[in-house]
Amino acid sequence: MSKQRSNDIEMIAEIYGYGSIMPFGAMQRTNAEELNTQENEIKGLGQVENARKGQKPDEAKLQAVEEHMSKCADARRSKNWMTMRKAAEATTCEADASPKLFACRAEAHLKLYQLKDAELWIRKARTYELSATECRSKIFGMLSEAYILFVQAQIDSSLGKFDDACIAIERAAQIDIQSAEITGKLKNMRLVDKARTHGNEHFNSKRYGQACRVYGEGLFLDSSNSVLYHNRANCWFKLGEWEESRADSIRALLIRPQYTKALYRKAASSIKLERWADAVRDYEFLRQQLPSNKVVAENLSHARAELRKSRRKGNFMVELVSDLDKFRAAIASGQSVVYFDELSNPESTWMSYIMDTLNAKYPLVTFLEVDVKQSPAIATAEKIKVAPRFKLYNNGSRVAETVVLTPDLLELLIKNTLVLPPRWFGNLL
Repeated sequence: MSKQRSNDIEMIAEIYGYGSIMPFGAMQRTNAEELNTQENEIKGLGQVENARKGQKPDEAKLQAVEEHMSKCADARRSKNWMTMRKAAEATTCEADASPKLFACRAEAHLKLYQLKDAELWIRKARTYELSATECRSKIFGMLSEAYILFVQAQIDSSLGKFDDACIAIERAAQIDIQSAEITGKLKNMRLVDKARTHGNEHFNSKRYGQACRVYGEGLFLDSSNSVLYHNRANCWFKLGEWEESRADSIRALLIRPQYTKALYRKAASSIKLERWADAVRDYEFLRQQLPSNKVVAENLSHARAELRKSRRKGNFMVELVSDLDKFRAAIASGQSVVYFDELSNPESTWMSYIMDTLNAKYPLVTFLEVDVKQSPAIATAEKIKVAPRFKLYNNGSRVAETVVLTPDLLELLIKNTLVLPPRWFGNLL
């Protein structure tokens, strides 16, 4: 049961971002207030100077926004989030301050695991008060103001801010009760919140198996909720299911890379599984975040000692390679995926989790990491001038090279380039 469950839940289907709730919306204007409507519309298009002069909005600039929105709509329908993000990146004066495009860009970043960027752009979307015309306009079948709240609700939900998420989606439903997407999300979030509450009740009563099942019901409804994954990881840990605990912790971290509690649970699970290299790396990051935590310091010392023992026994599987000869030997036969980066940088943690997940999912592929700062010989030999970077090898020959990708695109590249159809290929592609 344990092995099958780990196989089935290895990768994450969808990721959302995070943020906070702020009031939205422009009130209906009286005739006297209509004098300000054109000014707000111009501001929404980045034409601040024209707005100050009370000039009418440039139709060409309005058209530019609509062209960007049309491209975003096409990309969203096909769930091509990279294309949607690029379509929303209006950097010219025609559309560089459109709250509608900001919200589109935020949603695209959510789906691409770029949480900080998602938060930035949803905040930008809230900076501008929507004009009466914009409030009446629609985005993807939703009223513009409701769509911004719709994105905000997903952001809060993924962070486990259940109350804020419910407030946001309820506001969206009040604004646009006709939207099936919004009302569907409202129903879904209420069910997820119910599962979270009941799961917590079971956990607090030490009914860990029941809590695990209920959290799973919530995750079935919302596979992007980092807190539910962390809560279920705690249940697995209490039940002695270390592999499952580690897998759910990784999922939580893929959604929310700076989630300290999930990283702590992953590190503890790695120790139980005697995955000493993983434990050392995780506790080193935790020590940076929690320098005064004695438990972290003790566990790091223990993991380092056990890692040294494993190396002396000769049964250590290389994951982090620093010697050029060993690197060449590791990629000489079979298929290999190598991640080059400054691994001491906390931002590289996110991609390391992805490598861990793919390593478990593709046992016939060798996954390696190279710290370009600590291993200049390898970086020079492989001509690594820009990091992070991935290289894929087949029997020592490079077959693909790329910058950092989203997990689903990296997996697709591995599948198509190394021609290794996996047993447990998920729903990412």
